[in-house]
Amino acid sequence: MNKGTRVLDNIAAMKFALEQDIRLSGNLILEFPGSTAIEVAETLTALQAVFPYPPLQAATFFLGQGSPVHCQPRRFGLTAVTIHPKYRILFPAFFLDQVEMLIQSYRADRQHQKKLWAPVRQQMAAWTTFHSQRDPTRQPALSYRDGSDFLLIRQERAGQPTLHHRLRGLSRAIYLQCRQPVEQKELLQTFNRVKEEQLMHFLADLAEKGLLFQDQDACLALAVHAH
Repeated sequence: MNKGTRVLDNIAAMKFALEQDIRLSGNLILEFPGSTAIEVAETLTALQAVFPYPPLQAATFFLGQGSPVHCQPRRFGLTAVTIHPKYRILFPAFFLDQVEMLIQSYRADRQHQKKLWAPVRQQMAAWTTFHSQRDPTRQPALSYRDGSDFLLIRQERAGQPTLHHRLRGLSRAIYLQCRQPVEQKELLQTFNRVKEEQLMHFLADLAEKGLLFQDQDACLALAVHAH
């Protein structure tokens, strides 16, 4: 959508809002025209990372007047832009021929996109169910406590026992350095006694466990501070 923000920035906003007890509401647009299986897979990976945070709402894409898709329909695989059928119910034809409405309809790969995004809808439903069954007065589903030279991370999981992770010494220091989005090259400069291969392996292991999110060459620790 060319908004100029990375996936990492959006996830960081969700994390910081939760950490400061700010109620954040929003949606995730599904069935975007021209989406690929790779983009859907990337979305599923991002959803796994934000699973501990309050869920977003699933929103089906609609074509808005003046949006990038509306301005460049061919680029996104649209074969035609038409008047939304609900407007035809509300207004006479002569009116619709003279006025451009804010929401348009279109012809494209709608059925293909609906099928492609079905796993995302399923995962978002599971996300909502998980949080609806949690006690809202408890600590966040993924939180940490700092013991000065060690870190305790508590991780709730859907339908599985809660996990407890302990990071000591240098591992603790690296994780805390990732509390805000940070470039991996910056981590290498800060912890210059750690070899690049060792650092990449450590970050990948944290990501595999759902404790950290990696986006291109940057990363973010996902656990929020336990107040």
